[in-house]
Amino acid sequence: MIRVGLMMRKNIKMEDVRLLHAFALFRGLEFFHFSSTDIDLDNRTILGNFWDVEKQDFIEKTAPYPHVILDHKLNWQTAPSRQKRLALQKAGVVLSWVNLGRKTKVYNILKNSPLSEYAIETHNVKDISLVDVLENQGVLIAKPNISNEGSGIYKLYFQGDGYLMHTKHEIKALTLTELLELEQTFRENEYIIQDFVYSRTNAKNPFDIKIYLVRSGEGGSWVTLPYFPRIGSSLGVVSSTVTGGNGYHFLNKFLEWEFGEDWKSIKSQLDDLVEQLPTVMQKHYNKTLNTLEVSVGIDRKNNNLKLFDISGTVGSCPYKKEMYMARLDTCNFLYENRPH
Repeated sequence: MIRVGLMMRKNIKMEDVRLLHAFALFRGLEFFHFSSTDIDLDNRTILGNFWDVEKQDFIEKTAPYPHVILDHKLNWQTAPSRQKRLALQKAGVVLSWVNLGRKTKVYNILKNSPLSEYAIETHNVKDISLVDVLENQGVLIAKPNISNEGSGIYKLYFQGDGYLMHTKHEIKALTLTELLELEQTFRENEYIIQDFVYSRTNAKNPFDIKIYLVRSGEGGSWVTLPYFPRIGSSLGVVSSTVTGGNGYHFLNKFLEWEFGEDWKSIKSQLDDLVEQLPTVMQKHYNKTLNTLEVSVGIDRKNNNLKLFDISGTVGSCPYKKEMYMARLDTCNFLYENRPH
């Protein structure tokens, strides 16, 4: 029997944990959840929480390391936890999360691939001048080089002879001195600069299409959950539900409302992108990718798709049941294809 461990993190809900336990029981997996502090490196064991069917409650038991751990990038934020992660890997435990690296790495992969048309022009802030870019282009996006769940994003404008900064729902005028100070802050915090993509609805709200891909099909093939359009506030910079956006479950209707007769062509582009993306990405990583969370914008200037973000871990997913069932199937694939 395959042992699977779920590593807890701050933002996971217990109702979701119970759901995973129920699905694991249905799948015939030995399943438990635990925290970083429950790992005993000396004895190569974990104090885990198992579901007791008779008691209808969790019970604590010491268990050997699981074969596979469902983890998340948020589990490994501290130096001690990263040391434990390395020890688990050396012991042969398969960890589900694969770090795709910084946004500039992902951009370079896309830029030099058959999907280059979907890449947004990206620069390290250390390599450019905000003043020059703004005066040439009029508008730009600044964001952290490390995945940030939609936070810390700035939209900067050059209008007339002044500068404007748009963050979340606030627009503020900047002097040249303030802009240069902001540029220095960006450099100190590893920011990137990207071309602005006008991905807005007819009502001027920012939007994107969230796509979840999981390697859980037959033979480890990729399965795509339903596409999930997200619409933000008209005053917002991005459409993230974390920052106040709303999601919709009817992609075809959304595209038809927004793009009229062009919607089928756009949907076809999305399908083609999703089909190619896992193969393009996997070529650049030694570890087996098993989950991709993708954010796609549609530039209203020409209705072309643009990849806003690609992550190797799933944050908040609206299709919880489908995702959890798929992730447990992924554990079987990871176990069967583990390094020997």
